[in-house]
Amino acid sequence: MTCRVVVKEIGHESRPVQLGVGIQSGCETAVHATRSFFGNTSPTYRRILLKLDMKNAFNSIRRDHALEVCHRRTPSIFKLAHLSYSHPSMLIASDNIISSATGIQQDDPLGPLLFLMAVDGVARSIVSPFNIWYLDDATLGGSIEGVTADLRRVIPALSLLGLEINTSKSEIINLDYSADDFESFIRNIRLILEDIKITPKEDLHILGPNGHSRVFGY
Repeated sequence: MTCRVVVKEIGHESRPVQLGVGIQSGCETAVHATRSFFGNTSPTYRRILLKLDMKNAFNSIRRDHALEVCHRRTPSIFKLAHLSYSHPSMLIASDNIISSATGIQQDDPLGPLLFLMAVDGVARSIVSPFNIWYLDDATLGGSIEGVTADLRRVIPALSLLGLEINTSKSEIINLDYSADDFESFIRNIRLILEDIKITPKEDLHILGPNGHSRVFGY
């Protein structure tokens, strides 16, 4: 089975949660899904939107976990992945040699696929009604209680994979809650994500100047 076929199959299996691999116009699909959730003016419950950014994600993901998942889900490409990541690679910087033993190379054509499979279990553990991932960028939407519960599960689960949330680049947007309720929530959420950014609803831009979604960090 060719790598192209594997990428397409895993992309099909991973949607609609993960849209970063094997899906044509995946970023645009994520943008439109977020706009639809954001623009729903008659929800059956009050909602917030939480965008999570991960620190240096591709360079931090545990290789052993990525290889384990690759062996289980895509055995046809495991030998190739194992050849690339089973042993540290030597990086030369001037007169220094650095042993690179963690992370997925972003220039590796298989890199996005390996990263997707490594985080797929965490992504699918989310129970909030809105749950979209574009590789290492995640956007969750739902009630304060539901999103908070998901966040408390996701943080330690990502940590086990070598990943950490970049709180200063993560955002919360209040869609429907009163100012008092939202302020109380922010006080509690800052105990988890100390310097998370609060973005007013009227300042949220789904599409950035280059046609990419600001919500997803592009």
